[in-house]
Amino acid sequence: MIAAGNAKRAAKREAKKLNGTDTGVIRFQELKKHVLATFPEKGMFRGEFVAYLKALGWSYRGLSLLLGDGTIKSVEGFGGIQRYFLTSVDPEQFREDTSVMPLLSKRAKITEDQARQVFQLYFDGMPKRRIGSKVGLSLPAVSRILKGKTYRNVYIGLSPENQKRAAGTQMDLLIERVRETLPADGLTSGQLVLFLKPLGYSEGLIPKLAKANVIVKTGSQKGKWLLHRAQKRYRLI
Repeated sequence: MIAAGNAKRAAKREAKKLNGTDTGVIRFQELKKHVLATFPEKGMFRGEFVAYLKALGWSYRGLSLLLGDGTIKSVEGFGGIQRYFLTSVDPEQFREDTSVMPLLSKRAKITEDQARQVFQLYFDGMPKRRIGSKVGLSLPAVSRILKGKTYRNVYIGLSPENQKRAAGTQMDLLIERVRETLPADGLTSGQLVLFLKPLGYSEGLIPKLAKANVIVKTGSQKGKWLLHRAQKRYRLI
């Protein structure tokens, strides 16, 4: 009975769309007409676009509808973030136009020193979210720096090896860091927790490192955690 009612309502909506009496469709067509006539050729960033739609009595949903309809398009790379243009406009003509760059607030301004610190902490095995908290940046800002979308001069200045490391997974970098810095004679469970803490991880990571054959427990319950490759040498001592 419920299914029949839903089908009936869907049929009514479809009939309204076909005969042009659907108020939602009419309202969207009016919005589309206004956007085509007034949307700036240089495009808008998300915040500007949402404010523009709000003034027209629309919510964020209007942006989704216009994207889905093909009226506007989203283009990346303007100040490291997306910019929206009419589909009829070629965005490449504005790539070097600094007037279309986003205005960063004082709080959001990123310095070159921060960008370099992001790479250093990331190579040390620290999670991106923890890096953001430590350096004072959002998670998306940290990701853009690591991908070379912002402060590309810092990214380009890295060695090819470090550029590949920047594109690697967080776990790969952490494993590399643990293998480089874990003491040869191992650590007790308590010491290992303290070892992981500055990197932004808790004791919950220990089983994952063991499962990945990075570390192994020796001896009894109170034994030490060693690098997997050091276990054999430890037994010979």
